Amino acid sequence: MQVIVPQLETHPSTKVMPSSLEEVFPVGTQVIVLAPPNYGSLGEVFEIQPDNLVKVKVDVVEDPKVDREALFDEGGDYVTGMCQ
Repeated sequence: MQVIVPQLETHPSTKVMPSSLEEVFPVGTQVIVLAPPNYGSLGEVFEIQPDNLVKVKVDVVEDPKVDREALFDEGGDYVTGMCQ
């Protein structure tokens, strides 16, 4: 089925594109890293260089070291009630 609409109202495009990286990522902006090796880490923009290079300070948190004995240790800090 085809439909013909004689008058279609549209909204004018008033979206303004950013003119620089400083507008998109101002210094102090929090970001999430989407590239290895620190995928998913939080970071903060601390410098934007003239050649459009954004420098980010990344807070890398290491995964906890968990071994099987620690999971079943009664005095440990891990939940053991649900482990089989």
